[in-house]
Amino acid sequence: MQSTSYTEKEILLLGGGHAHVGVLKSFGMKPLPGVRLTVISDVSSAPYSGMIPGHIAGFYNEEECHIDLWPLTQFAKARLFIDSVKHLDLEKKLVYLENRPPVGFDFISINTGSVPQAIPGSDSYATAVKPISHFLASLKKLLPQIIEESAPETTIVVVGAGAGGVELALSLKTRLEKELASLGKSKKLHFHLVFSGENLLFGHNQRVQNIFQKVLSKAKVTIHSGERVTQIEKNSLTMKSGKELPFDHLLLVTEAQSNPIYKESGLDVDKKGFIQVNSFLQSTSHPFVFAAGDIAALSSPRPKSGVYAVRASKSLGKNLRSFALKKSLSPYRPQKTALALIMTGEEYAVASKGIWSAQGKWLWGLKDRIDRKFMNLYQEFPEMLPPQTPSLFPLEPGEKEEEVSAMPCGGCGAKVGATLLSKIIAGLPLKHRPDIIEGLNSPDDAAVVRVPPGKVMLHTVDYFRSFWEDPYLLGKIATIHSLSDIWAMGGEAQNALAIVCAPHGREKQVEDFLSQSMRGCAEILQESNCALVGGHSTEGPEASFGLAINGLADENKWIRKQNLKPGEKIILSKALGTGTLLVAQMQGKAKAKWIEPLLASMLDSNYRACQALSKHEISSCTDVTGFGLLGHLLEMTKNEVVQIELDKLPLLPGAETCLEQGLLSSMHPKNQKAQRGLQATETIKKHKKFPILFDPQTSGGLLISIAAEKAPEVLHDLRELGYPAEVIGTVCSAQEGSFVEVV
Repeated sequence: MQSTSYTEKEILLLGGGHAHVGVLKSFGMKPLPGVRLTVISDVSSAPYSGMIPGHIAGFYNEEECHIDLWPLTQFAKARLFIDSVKHLDLEKKLVYLENRPPVGFDFISINTGSVPQAIPGSDSYATAVKPISHFLASLKKLLPQIIEESAPETTIVVVGAGAGGVELALSLKTRLEKELASLGKSKKLHFHLVFSGENLLFGHNQRVQNIFQKVLSKAKVTIHSGERVTQIEKNSLTMKSGKELPFDHLLLVTEAQSNPIYKESGLDVDKKGFIQVNSFLQSTSHPFVFAAGDIAALSSPRPKSGVYAVRASKSLGKNLRSFALKKSLSPYRPQKTALALIMTGEEYAVASKGIWSAQGKWLWGLKDRIDRKFMNLYQEFPEMLPPQTPSLFPLEPGEKEEEVSAMPCGGCGAKVGATLLSKIIAGLPLKHRPDIIEGLNSPDDAAVVRVPPGKVMLHTVDYFRSFWEDPYLLGKIATIHSLSDIWAMGGEAQNALAIVCAPHGREKQVEDFLSQSMRGCAEILQESNCALVGGHSTEGPEASFGLAINGLADENKWIRKQNLKPGEKIILSKALGTGTLLVAQMQGKAKAKWIEPLLASMLDSNYRACQALSKHEISSCTDVTGFGLLGHLLEMTKNEVVQIELDKLPLLPGAETCLEQGLLSSMHPKNQKAQRGLQATETIKKHKKFPILFDPQTSGGLLISIAAEKAPEVLHDLRELGYPAEVIGTVCSAQEGSFVEVV
């Protein structure tokens, strides 16, 4: 999965808005050798604003109106980091995030949208409609809440009467009325539209305003024009005139404003905090910063509309390429007026462009076709070959040719420089244990560790090529995966040696990979009370990460793998499917709704599970990793037969679909050879879950054997900790040989 191309320039795309999805598609269609894109977004599915009113009304499901960033970034060979931005350091060219180490860049593009202007009390008692992704998450809770409320009447107030506010009021009313009718419920819905201007839909022509005046009147939406909201309290708002309006639910679609972090970073911004850009979509204060969409303040202002952001993507993508290659930039020429197709809450739309307008069902059909055509651009992608042309970027000031050689050394010459390593280690959160005599605090050639009396040492090692284009998560997952062998044996992880290969690149790219991956590793080791005492780092054609872990266990209490007893129950602590889902991700076929639980599972350490198991008398235990469920079950058997119930196996979302599509790990065929230790009928072998037996797991769960009467208690303890544990089988009495029977 890790790209083998040499990285010389880092472009950071902040936000997954309409302009950036176009940039990603263009870089996927025509890669720029030597350039790597990294996307930072707080959501993995970007909502397409043109279809959101239809989604709220119930005409589109969630997938139809969201652009899934996982396959798109995979197509563009870009990295996707799901996180929120705290701070921009433009001097150091670093973005500080909420939940991970800072991310560096050479130049950056910002397409993060806007938020509604705040009103006193709005943070506590109102739901903001922007960012749209946050609103849609709130709407999932709000809709059932309104429907299930016992009160016979519900008052919903929408503040703001631009196109967004009008569409929201009408679409939400349509949706609620349909759902209440389908349930046979009778509830009066009172909708109010409050805005400070004299006319609805400011910026649209008089005819359009008149049309919607009639539409809202027919829908029995009460209009409060010329009323600026000055204060919001629980279940009541106050207007400038002094009038109070009670409500049950309040939605805010007021005038847009920017996130304050851009002003705080030192960028030129307008009075509302939007980034001032020139005709090239380039910051007027920082040439290495670009911005498009709602967040950008153009010299010739345009409405905050996705229509303009979509148009800007072509110019933005072209200028990002040109800036990387130090070529002249091309001006962005936004359309003077754009066609707006505004929903009425039904399958009916009103067209508005300049002084022209029209209305009808046919315009809804036109809007639907336009929106679906746009979304189709981001649903399926052609197979693209990797770029063959080497990049030819000029050297940075102060860089020497040998520092960016295209023919890196092997052997000891591949080691990462001592100065860089010392800098990275100094920034890591390291665990200090009293049994470590000499470790990273000493320049000795090896670590020195004290072994207490009555303990035995447990040694294990795991090392694999990068399976995820995110070094921070790679470091975390690889560490959790490596530690599981110690925990499965009832041991305590004592110390670790890291083995890391950073992909070839300029020193800052090597530093970024090492600092991100080692930070992820160190955080997990610290949580696990395990000390990092040393390791080895090199540069190579692709990234890889591994650890050698040393642990301690009581001399007479460590848990063996082969100690099954007839009648015992087999418990699996985590869901299966990481292998097939990772293949889907590599091929750009995985959906965000699959990737998020996949990552959550791989990042869910077995440490807590093993602590819970220490309270019980476990006969046998092992972790499920590369050999798959069947392979590891067979390792547990000695002279026993284990019967597994296929329907009881927990699967990660999407795993079954991926298996049906033939998305199999390269390890899958090798694991299938373990069928010689398998007994199953032809009917079972045709079961749609059958292939999961051979799916290799990365950071998989535990296989636990325990007395049948104790199994419910163990299952309860694991589920209390959040593991999707299941009893999947039984140890049968010994027969000739040992095998696994699947029923």
